[in-house]
Order: sequence, then structure tokens, then C-alpha cells
Amino acid sequence: MKLLYLPNETKLDDISMQIGPRKAFQALLDQGELSGLEIFSFLYEAKQNQNNYAETCQKLLEVAQSFQPEAIFWQHVGNFEVTDNFIKSLCSIDSKPKLFYQDGDAYGRYLKRINKNMAMLIRNSEAIFLVGLGSLSDLAFEFGAKRVYYAPNSFDSSRFGTNWNPTDIRENDLTLIGSYVGATRIPFRYFPGSQRRRNLAIKLSNKFKERFALYGSGWSNVKSSRGLIPFNLQEQAIRASWLSINWTHFDTIPYYFSNRLPISLAAGVVHITNYQPGYEQVFRNCRGGLYMAKTVDEAVELAQYLLSQPREFLIEEGLKGQEFAFSHLEANVVYANILKKMKEIFFRKHMKIGLATPIDLEPLRPYLPALTDEETKLGLGGTSVTNLALGMLEGGQSLSIYSLSPKLEAPRVWEGPQLKVFMGQYRPVGRHRMWDFFAREIQQIQDFIREDCPDIVNAHWSYEFALGAIRSGYPHLITFRDSAWEILKLQKDLYRLVRYLLDAQVKKRASTSASILLIFKKSWPRVFPRSPLSPTLFRRPPFLPFPKSIPARISKLSVWPLLLTSAKT
Repeated sequence: MKLLYLPNETKLDDISMQIGPRKAFQALLDQGELSGLEIFSFLYEAKQNQNNYAETCQKLLEVAQSFQPEAIFWQHVGNFEVTDNFIKSLCSIDSKPKLFYQDGDAYGRYLKRINKNMAMLIRNSEAIFLVGLGSLSDLAFEFGAKRVYYAPNSFDSSRFGTNWNPTDIRENDLTLIGSYVGATRIPFRYFPGSQRRRNLAIKLSNKFKERFALYGSGWSNVKSSRGLIPFNLQEQAIRASWLSINWTHFDTIPYYFSNRLPISLAAGVVHITNYQPGYEQVFRNCRGGLYMAKTVDEAVELAQYLLSQPREFLIEEGLKGQEFAFSHLEANVVYANILKKMKEIFFRKHMKIGLATPIDLEPLRPYLPALTDEETKLGLGGTSVTNLALGMLEGGQSLSIYSLSPKLEAPRVWEGPQLKVFMGQYRPVGRHRMWDFFAREIQQIQDFIREDCPDIVNAHWSYEFALGAIRSGYPHLITFRDSAWEILKLQKDLYRLVRYLLDAQVKKRASTSASILLIFKKSWPRVFPRSPLSPTLFRRPPFLPFPKSIPARISKLSVWPLLLTSAKT
């Protein structure tokens, strides 16, 4: 794969350059994972042109036309002005490259917002890579992201993690590197996490006094402050202490941490950080050297506890943290994983199709080697859709299934060479599902789809599975298998009324999104929303008889060509 890399750098020196990604992509080129590599420093070029963005864009377009990349990897566009027409021109050169965007910062809905240039890159990229999930991922989808992947902040082993024999005597007990942002322009509002970082610094200063080294701006009123420190000298300051400690800004975003965490671990010194959701996944293989606190007081007590341990213990723990950092958070590792994901999803031969549906697991057992006898009893049934899945699998199609089961208390995933099944909890009691309009079930289906990132989803039945597919933001096809209105007329109860309202919501959303409505009953009402994909195709619901013979026939139905064509539309 030929890659055009657009790094976020304003100067070409050892401090401002994106040394880690540059080194990682060069290593991938040397290993044969990339067939070609071209680097265009767009911010540096713009600065050389007195911020003439139009001229810089034209130069970038000329570089792309000459190099003919298959993929363009763009990092943090910032205030560099781009237009939809330019992005269209860039992706319309002869090689038709796919555009990918990465941002190493965290953003909020009201503070440090995503600007218009970032929003343009997000909605025009095939996929984006973020350093956090949760609200950060949700923001990206709101701005039009097609796919969102997690790629943590990293460190480069050229400047950090250098050879070092841990010393027995150190100048300080602990070090904190980080600025205090404080209040914002909005009254009584503070930068996320800044007040907790401030409280941590003040409490550490009061307790450890001159043995605590505090670096960064905004600390002039704190006695332990030692002023600013150059970025490339962080490791030296950390290694002068027995512990490093920090409290991250945006401290509620799942999976997020800044590059100071991997830099601290790579230094070979024990590090204390605030806990954020998802850390138990990211650091599950970390055997030591990293400690987490949920409150400021807990962080202070943790520092006091660790400093009470023998120095041999702290040295050993620091080396364990360094080992983890090099195995998981070094730039070569992180960007190799990004490249694998780009190739896996966007340069494969077959389309990735997902089914959001009730399912029987027993017939799928030949495609799930790890499935046990007890696990085959999970699911909600759905014989017709099971036959559909079997037909696709027998035809050689790779498939993902997003389903639910009343016998599960936590989500499960089974994966085989050709099939991957996500299954969440379906609350057994109907009134529990009814009172919140199946919110938990819908959320699980949405989360499964976003985690799996299919090219298109086919959801069956117009209730929780359909709403989960629609809210995921991925291209989808909705298969209606019953009429909620007809059922409500036969069963006049509150539960069926809620189901009818879900069905109505699906039809309303489907009339304005890239959904297709497929009907399998001649006798159903003829009034349905017209598809935006075709003004005339669904004025009347088409009748597609479902085959009752062998599953292999299903893969030959006209529904799948229609599905694939609609995905491209």
C-alpha cells in the first residue's frame, strides 16, 4: 500500500516534528508493509507560505497527483483551512486514495470544541482514529464520522525510554509535569479535570514540600513549582524522582490518556494516574509500574504508600511499567496497529456485512469452534434469519451477527474464521424493557455495530434491532417481518403499544436515512414511507417470498444485490 502521510508539525526540528509516526511508517516501509511512503508537512508548508492555505492545498494536490497514493493519513488539521471541494479533488486523483484522519487530543461539547476544519476532515474520511471513546467517539459520529477506531497516545523511542541504569539516589520523591489551565471564559466553568489537577498539586506540595517537583505553567502560587520544562527534557525530570504522578485533563473520557502517561512509563519510573473507564482493558497486561486512583485524596495516599516501599521494589516496578510501554504504547507498535486496521477494513476483497437480529446459535455451531453445548441454548430464536445467515456463510461470505439473549448477564463475543457473533443481555421481564422503550437493548446493538464497523447492517424486525442499526450511523437495510399495527389491533395492551411506537420511530427515521424497507407479507398495509434511495421503488411494499428449502438458496435471492447496491448509493 502506498501511503501519503500528512503530519501535524509546524517546524522540522527534534522538538516539533512527529518523530514517532515518521519513524514508525519508515520502519513499515522497510519491512515491506508499505510499498511507498511520501510525507508532506502541511502546517510547515503553510507557515513557509505565510499561511496561504489555498496555495498549500494546491501544492499538496500536486504531490498527491505525482505520488498516486492508495491511502492518505492526515493528522490533526487544526486551523489549517480546507474545503469540501479540495477534499473531493484530493480523493479523485487517478489512484482514488482513501482518506484517514487521526487526532491525538480530547475534545468536549462546550470547551475545546471541534472546529470546522476538523469537522470537515471527520465527515470526509473513511475512518478516524481517536485517543478516547465514549463522549469523544459520540461527538465524532455527530459530526458525520463513518467509522471511529481507538488508537492510544504513544511515545517515540528516539527521545524517550533511552538506556538507563536506575539510580539508588534521586533528587526528588515525586514529579508532576502538567500545566494548570483553570477557569474558562464561561463563568463558574473550568477546563475538564483542571481543578482536580490543581487540588492534587497543592496537596502534594503541602505534604512533600521541596521533595515534590512541579513543572508547567500556571503554578506560580504553588511553592513546589519549578517553572516550565522543555518537552524533550521530561524524561530527565521524571528519572530524578522515585515517582511520577499526574491527573489528566478530560478525566471522564473512557480510554483516554495524554502522551505524558506513556512517556512516564517509558522512563522506567513508577507512575500514578487518575482512573478512567476502559483502563482495565488498555492496561490489563501491565504487570506493574502503573497505579490508578479514583480521587485526589486516594492519589496522594497512594504516593505516600509507594514511597514507603523499599527502593528495590520501586526500581523493579518502574522496569515493569517500561516493559509494558515498549510492548504496547511505543509509536512503532501503535502505528503498525493503525496500518493493520486500515488494510483489514478498507483494502480487503469482500464486503463486511452485519446482521442485527434474533438468532439461533445451534445451527451456527460449525462456524464457531469455541461454542459450548450450554452456549448453543442462548439467543432469541429466529429460524428464518438463521437460514439467511447460513446461506451467506455457505456462499463464502464473512458475517457478523449482533443479537441478544435473556440468559446472559453480560455481553459475550464468539469468533470463528468466517463468523463473529456479538450477544448482549435481553432483559427477561417485558415490563422492564417496556418502561424505558428498550433503551438498554437498543444501546447494546448500537455499541456492537460501532465496535465491529461493518460496511452495511441488515436489521430484522422493526423494533430494538432496527433502532440500534439506525442509531449506529452505519449504512443499513431494515427488513420488516411483521406489522406492529396489526398486532396491536389483535393484542391491545401497553407492551404492544410500546412496540408499535418503536416501529413508528423506525419508519420515521427510515424515511430520512439510508434505509430500505423490505416486506414479506402481501396482506400488510400499503402505506409506507418512500425510500430516499429511489422515489418509486417503495410506493408499494414488494413481496419477496422467503424460501423454505435449503439455506443455500437464500444467498441467491435478489435481496443481497439490492443490499450491496444500496450501500454504495
